[in-house]
Amino acid sequence: MVTDLDDSFVSNLMVNSLSQGELSGWIGIKKVNAEDAKKIMQAGDASAWLTIEQDFADNYLKQQTSRLKLVKNPAQTVIPDLIESALLLFTDAGGYLQQLFGDELATIATINDSNDLSDLEFTALSLSIRDRIDVFADSLNPLLIELKERQQESDNDSPSVSFGLLMFPGAIMMALLFSISSLAMLIWSDLKSGVLTRLAASSHGLSAYFLGQQWAVLVIFTGIVLLLAILGGLYFGLPVRQWPILIIGLVISGFVLWQMLLSLVLLMPTQRAANIVVNAAIFPILMLGGSFFPMEALPDWLAQIGLYFPNGYFLQAIKDSLFNQQNTLLSATFVAIGLGLLFWLINRALLSRLMRHNNV
Repeated sequence: MVTDLDDSFVSNLMVNSLSQGELSGWIGIKKVNAEDAKKIMQAGDASAWLTIEQDFADNYLKQQTSRLKLVKNPAQTVIPDLIESALLLFTDAGGYLQQLFGDELATIATINDSNDLSDLEFTALSLSIRDRIDVFADSLNPLLIELKERQQESDNDSPSVSFGLLMFPGAIMMALLFSISSLAMLIWSDLKSGVLTRLAASSHGLSAYFLGQQWAVLVIFTGIVLLLAILGGLYFGLPVRQWPILIIGLVISGFVLWQMLLSLVLLMPTQRAANIVVNAAIFPILMLGGSFFPMEALPDWLAQIGLYFPNGYFLQAIKDSLFNQQNTLLSATFVAIGLGLLFWLINRALLSRLMRHNNV
C-alpha cells in the first residue's frame, strides 16, 4: 500500500518503479489514504505500507532532506524485506542523481515553483543534461572498471567436497552403529547361555572375557571401516594420505559409542528391555548425529543439537580435518580417550553388578 501525500511526478515515478520489471511479479501497488491503510495493516492484509511525505519532490529537487516511511507486516518476511531492499536501492540511486545532476535538478525546482517553462529554458536545460551525460559517457562506455569472477584454484590433492563425500563418513558410522546394537547384546546372550556364569567361577575369567570383548569389537570395527573406507575413498577420489585420519577416527569413535551403548545394555534388568532400549536409542543418534543427513544439510539449530551427540561431535571433527583444514582431531582424541576410560570403568562395574543380580 502507498499513501502518497505529495502526489507529484517524482513520487509517482518512484511508486510506479516498484511494480515494473522483475518486481511486478512480486509486488502489487495500491494507493490508499492514511486511515484506510492503518486499518488494512492492523488486519494484516498488506505486506507493507509506504508513506510519502508532502513536498517530497520539492525537497528532493532542492537537495533537502526527504523522508519515506515504511511499515512492514511482522507476520511476513520475504515480500516486506524485498520492498525495503528495493526502496533502499531507489534512495541510493536518487542520491547519485543528485550528485551528478545537482544544477539541473535545482533548475527544475525553480521551474516547478514558477510553473512557467519557456522554450529557451527548456532548450538550455536539455543541453545541460546532454553535456553532463557526455562528460560521464567516457566513464560508462567503455567501463573503466570491469568485474571479472576469478576461479579459485583448488589444491589438486584435495577433492571437491560433494554431497556424497559429506555423507561418506556418516554412512560408515551408520554401519558401525548397526553393528554396535548387535555386539552390545552379546553379553546378554552369553549370560543366558551360562558362559558368564562359568567364567565368573574362575579367578580372572570375567576380566579376561570383558577384555576379549574389547579386542573383538576393535577388530570387527577395524575390518568394517577399512573395507568401506577403501571402497569409498577410491570412488570419491579421497587422497590416500587422508585415509588414515578417516579410518582411525571412525574406529575410535565407534569403539567409544559401543562402550556408551553397552552401559545402557548392562543397566537393563532383562535382555528384552535391553534390546528395546538399544534399538530405540540408535535411530535418534543416527538422525541427529549426521548419518542420515550430513550436518551441512541440516538447519543450523538442528546441526548444533547434533554436535552434542557423540557420533555427531566425532564426525564433525573428522570432516573438519579432512575437508575444512581445521585441526580439531587433537581435542576430539582427548574427548574420546576420556569417554572410553570412563565408560570402561562403568561397564566393568555394571558387568559385575549384573552377575551378582543373576546369581542371586
